[in-house]
Amino acid sequence: MAFRFTKTPKPQRFQYKTRYYDPEKEELQERLKRIEQQKSGDGNPDGMKSRIQGSFRRKSGRVTTDRSFRSSQVRRSNMTLLLVIITLCLGAYYLLNQNIAGLLEWLK
Repeated sequence: MAFRFTKTPKPQRFQYKTRYYDPEKEELQERLKRIEQQKSGDGNPDGMKSRIQGSFRRKSGRVTTDRSFRSSQVRRSNMTLLLVIITLCLGAYYLLNQNIAGLLEWLK
């Protein structure tokens, strides 16, 4: 049996203080800021930039930071890529099957 004569150090605790985050309120503030920039003048580059960003968001239907929207877009992109690869493989298989005799003569 081993006895300790000194105090063992206690582990440090992580102190996490939660904060309240309201994405709807933040989006509203961004929209109001964008509207104010657009009202300030059409020659302002910041106003033009915010107008372009707003049009992209309206076309997508959602805010681009939404994870479910992003994951659905990634899934859609992956399916399109898979479809293109399958089409190319089938096309190559068809061409090789049709011209196998000519290809073998060319390789010799």
